[in-house]
Amino acid sequence: MSIHITAEIEEQLSTLILERIAALPRAGASIDPAEIARECEQDDHRRWMEPVREIARRLAERGEIEVVRHGKPVEGWPWRGVIRFRAVRAKSDATAPPPTQEP
Repeated sequence: MSIHITAEIEEQLSTLILERIAALPRAGASIDPAEIARECEQDDHRRWMEPVREIARRLAERGEIEVVRHGKPVEGWPWRGVIRFRAVRAKSDATAPPPTQEP
């Protein structure tokens, strides 16, 4: 039986995902969606997996988290394979204009 995502459940899952990501020990670390689902219901966490993924999708669309596979951001929906969530990384310096040199 799946979980219907109400506004209350969306708020709770959003908060839980963001709190767990903020508590990760180092930059670039990620969390397994199943860990979030287990916090919702230890004995039957699988029924929470789709709501967790859906709320993560919404957070990712708003730029609040990154969804990664093999350490690289995943584009598009639906996601395929094993995914994880992490904090948004800053854009690479490679995209910044080169520094100007003084004469």
